[in-house]
Amino acid sequence: MTSQVDENINLIMKGVSAALKLDRESSHIEAYRQYLKCIQFISQTLQKDALNLIMSYNTHKCLTLAKQCTDRLADMFENTTSKPPILIASPSPSLTSLSNIDIGQITPMDLAIKQNQKIIEAYSSRRCGVDGNLSLVRKLSENIAIAKTREETISKRLAEKRKILEAKATTSMSSLPGLDSDENERRMIYIEVLEYEQKKKWPGILREQLNSRPNDFLFAKAMINRILSTEDHPITILLTKQQQKILNRTQPLTERHAHHLANYNPQPALTSSVQSLKSPQSFKGEELWEEMDDLFEDEVENPEMVTNLEDEALERHVKDISRDTREGLEKVVTMLIITFNDLKSQEGYDVIFSTVEPIYFKPIWHSLLTLFRLANRAEEEGISKTMTKLSDASPINLKVNPKFRLSDDRNTYKQAVDELAKCCDLHNPLAKLESIVLSSRKIVECVQEHYEKTQLESLPVLGADDLVPILSFVVVKTCKPELVTECRAIEQFTHEDYLMGEEGYCLASLQTAVRYVANMFNQELT
Repeated sequence: MTSQVDENINLIMKGVSAALKLDRESSHIEAYRQYLKCIQFISQTLQKDALNLIMSYNTHKCLTLAKQCTDRLADMFENTTSKPPILIASPSPSLTSLSNIDIGQITPMDLAIKQNQKIIEAYSSRRCGVDGNLSLVRKLSENIAIAKTREETISKRLAEKRKILEAKATTSMSSLPGLDSDENERRMIYIEVLEYEQKKKWPGILREQLNSRPNDFLFAKAMINRILSTEDHPITILLTKQQQKILNRTQPLTERHAHHLANYNPQPALTSSVQSLKSPQSFKGEELWEEMDDLFEDEVENPEMVTNLEDEALERHVKDISRDTREGLEKVVTMLIITFNDLKSQEGYDVIFSTVEPIYFKPIWHSLLTLFRLANRAEEEGISKTMTKLSDASPINLKVNPKFRLSDDRNTYKQAVDELAKCCDLHNPLAKLESIVLSSRKIVECVQEHYEKTQLESLPVLGADDLVPILSFVVVKTCKPELVTECRAIEQFTHEDYLMGEEGYCLASLQTAVRYVANMFNQELT
C-alpha cells in the first residue's frame, strides 16, 4: 500500500520550491507564510503515517525539509547564524522522463543531477563537516528547473524532426510499387532507421559513399554486413525478430519428436548462433501442438493411424513455417531496398538477397531442417537402408554407363562425393545449391581426368541420362540419408531466380538421383 508521504512528496517539493522562490525575491512575508504552510502540510502528512510507523526515504526527506523550513524562519527573524540541520546528499526529485528522448547522449536531467552531486560534494568539502543551509537546496532546485526547461525544448525539437522523417519516409516509400498491409510497419522501421542515422555517424557516412559509387556492389555487400552485425540497428532488430519467430515455432515441434531421427542418423547439437537467440516461450509450443494433440485421442489404438495423423500434422506445419520463413527473409530484404534507393535495381536486389540470406538462415537452419526431416523420416529411413546395403557398391551396381564407370575402384568419383557430403554441413540454401553445382562439375572433371590419363579413346559426351546414374552412385557413397530432405528444403527456400540455368538443372538431377536410390529400397519391399 502506498504511504501518504509517497503520495504527497511531489506536492511538498513544489511547496518548498515556491517558498524558496519568494525568499529569493525578498518577499519575506509571503515566504514566511509559505514556509509555515509547508511545515503544516508536512506535519499532517507524517501524522497520517505515524500509526503504521512507515519510515522510508521520502519520510526522511520530509523531516529534513521541515527542519530546514523551520531553521530558515529562524534566520529570517533572528538574523543570526545558527547551525542548520545536516543536509542529506540525496538524489534530486525525479521528473517524468520524456519517452521520446533518445539522442544517444546524456539528457539535461541527467546532467542536472550530476551537477547537483558535484555541488553537494564541493559544499561538503568546503564546510569540512559544518552543516549546510537552504541556499544549497535553492541551487539544486534551480538546476532541476533549468534541466526541465531544456528537456521540454529538446522534446519539441525531436517532435519536429520526427515529422520531417515521417514525411521523408512517405515520399521514399511512395515510389515502391505493390505496397500491401505491411506498409505502415515498413514506414515505422524506415523512420527508426533515419533516426538511428541521426544519432550515429557511421551509417550516414556509408550512405554517402554508396551514393557516390552506386555500382560498387562489393562495397554494398560490405555495408550490409556492417549493418546486420550491429545489434541495435533497426533492420538488424527486424532480422532477429523474424529469426526468433521461426525458432519459436520450430523448436517445440522438433524437440518433442527428435528421438525419431536419433536411431539412424544423429544430428549435432544446436550451434552457438542458435543458442544466442532466446529460447521459445513454453506456451508457444503448447499452442503449436494443440492442433496435433487434438488429432490423437487416447482411444485410438491403431499405431498406423496415429502415425499417419501425425505425419499429416507435421506436413501442415512444414508448409506454414516454410511460408513464414520466406516472408521473413523478404521483409528484411525489402527494408534494405527501401532504405537504400541506389540498390533498387535487379543487380542491387541480388546483392542484398545474397548477403542477407546466409545471415538469416544460419541460426535457424538446423531447426528448420530437423522439422523437414521429421516430416520426411520415412523416406530417409528407406534411403538409409539402401545406402547401408550398397556401401561397398561400384558404379556397375548403380547401372552407370560403361563409358563413365572409369574403374572398378569403389573410390571413383571421390571428389564429387566429398563435395556433395559438404552440402549437409552448410547452413543456407544458396551455399548448398552451389555445393550441388560443384559436385556435378567434379563428376565432369573426374571423367576428363580419366580419359586424359588413359588416352585410349576420345572423351565421350556426358548427357542427362548418363549424369543421373553417376549422381546416384555419388549419393550412395556420401552415406547421407538426409540428402532427400536437403533437396526438398533447398527447393523450398531458394528464390525462383536462382533455380534457373545450371543451378536448377543440377538440383533437379540430384533430386532424380535421390529418388532413384530411394525407389531401390521400395522395389525390394515389393
